[in-house]
Amino acid sequence: MTIRVWLLATMLIAAGVADSATYYLAEKWIDPEFEKREVAKLLAVGITDDEEVRHRFEDKLVSHLRGRGLEGETSYSMVPELQHVDNRQELLTHILDERIDAVISVRVVALKGKTAEAEWSAAWKAELAEQRTLRQLIEETLPIERSKAKKYGAEIAVWGLSERRCVWAGRTETMTRKQLQEGAGTIVQHAMDALKQAALF
Repeated sequence: MTIRVWLLATMLIAAGVADSATYYLAEKWIDPEFEKREVAKLLAVGITDDEEVRHRFEDKLVSHLRGRGLEGETSYSMVPELQHVDNRQELLTHILDERIDAVISVRVVALKGKTAEAEWSAAWKAELAEQRTLRQLIEETLPIERSKAKKYGAEIAVWGLSERRCVWAGRTETMTRKQLQEGAGTIVQHAMDALKQAALF
């Protein structure tokens, strides 16, 4: 193997490792007072202005849930797009449905500036400390406005009980929009592994 070929192979391997590393969860959190309860039906909710990303995340979540013997349902099949105020109440109606035992959400966050990740981490932790409900998150986030950024992050959360309070949460590292689109399946896999480790369901 020539030096040039070896260097090229090394660079390609390094690039692959770098890409895959962005898909891991950078931080995780679980409610210390959470009491495990049996769940049978969960709703997957993608909160993003990118319909392709929303569909991929929700489809992957439902696929993993069904693989574990649980009933999963996508929110996009009920509320196709999230750009209008009317859709906010429609989505809230579905997430508060008594037949839904829990909700898994994935919110995509646009990050801007050199200190974006540190600021995002701090804001994410502050929101968890406030013990907000999914209703509050939906009301503050929707309708979604189109946003452009060089870097993005994904927040995954499990909302349980009738009030839909957060019982588990995780956030990814920063990534490009392309990495977000291509890495949805891997991100969901890492999240589901973390949920299994936490014995949530």
